[in-house]
Amino acid sequence: MKSERHDGPFGLFADSAHTLTMATSHPKRPRDPNQLGKLIVGLSIGETYEDAPIEDSAAIAFARQGGLKGGKARAAALTPEKRREIARLAAKKRWGNTGGIEEH
Repeated sequence: MKSERHDGPFGLFADSAHTLTMATSHPKRPRDPNQLGKLIVGLSIGETYEDAPIEDSAAIAFARQGGLKGGKARAAALTPEKRREIARLAAKKRWGNTGGIEEH
């Protein structure tokens, strides 16, 4: 017998409260209770202000364009042997000497 799934108003993500909270953007708050208390008092008396979101300026957009091109341009410039060597070293660093990675 197949059970029917009720997705509700949030579709497939209805079961995950974590997903719903991740969809909204909140300012980063200190985890230490004393620092959090100081921040809350500072906000309430006007001594401290919430950080405004960073505007998407021309400099940020320009830097992002370079970042998006960087990986593809580097991969195109590398020889297959050099790419293989970089991948081998990365795997060795990540996994250690286990997993059958051979030294050449």
